Parts: sequence; structure tokens; C-alpha cells
Amino acid sequence: LPGYSDSLPSPWYSGYLRYNINGRTINTHYIYIESEKKEINDFTPIIFWSNGGPGASSLFGIFTEIGPLYLSDLSLQTKAFKRSGIPTPLYNSRGWTQLGGILAFDAPAPVGFSYCDDNMSGDGYSCGEWDDELAATNNFLAMMAFYEKFPDLKTRPLFLTGESYAGIYIPMLAQ
Repeated sequence: LPGYSDSLPSPWYSGYLRYNINGRTINTHYIYIESEKKEINDFTPIIFWSNGGPGASSLFGIFTEIGPLYLSDLSLQTKAFKRSGIPTPLYNSRGWTQLGGILAFDAPAPVGFSYCDDNMSGDGYSCGEWDDELAATNNFLAMMAFYEKFPDLKTRPLFLTGESYAGIYIPMLAQ
């Protein structure tokens, strides 16, 4: 992780979940950070986080609020930053990885690093228009693709949470 020289507090996974919605091929960026608990088992929860927005990357919440590493004004005051110009991630002893693993999506595409195959122009409508129902379908399909990629996590409890417009996204995903 750029700017971080220590070992990560737990395993991190990041990549793309690929699926189709209404003829569009979606590539949703995800990040999954495993729990820091010493004993991880079928009862260790997965906490799905959404920053909502609409149009906000959930990486923002991970790196400023709930993740095991965060960025703040202090990240710009370290010796490493002064040497490299790369902000220094700081350890968050109150990060939610103390409770379970954290899963977040950049959704819907083209939010964050997510994109669509057929149109990557970069504007806010490059994947077509989204409404709340289609965004919920997108999050559901991304969740199913995540479980296909990590089938061993299917048995663990899943908690859905977030802030801002996630107050719309999360209940619709749960439904």
C-alpha cells in the first residue's frame, strides 16, 4: 500500500466483479479487508459498507472512518510524507476490522474505479442512467459475484451498513 511501510494488520483483497445488467457489462471495483481478530471462523461477520452518495466511492469511508488504516491531516506531517510526497496511512485501533471483515463496492459504475465495458467515456452517465432500484440490483449482483469469488465467506454473517444515501441503498439491497 503506497505510503505504508509496516505489515498490513490483516489480509486485503481488491479487484473487479464482472456481471451484466440490462445488456451492460459492469466491472464493479471491490475491496475486502479481513478481520483483525486472532480467531476467524464461520461466526466472524462481514460488514458491507456503502458511502452512498449517490456517486460516492466507499473507499472514502474506509480510509477516513472505519478501516484499519486511515488518512488525515497527520498523514501529511510524517517524515515519510516529507521524503516521498505520499500520504502516510495511519493505524486505526478503532477500525471495524476489530469486529469483522469489511467489504465495500465502488457502485454503481462509473463510481470510483468501477466501469462499464461498452462505454468508458468517464462522465457520470457513461454506464447509462441509474435509479435506486437498478442500483440495488447492481449491488445485489456485485454481492453474488463476490461470493462466487470467495465461496468460503458465504456462511459468515453479513451486516449491511453505511451513511448518507446508503439510507436508501442499504434497505433496498436488503430487500
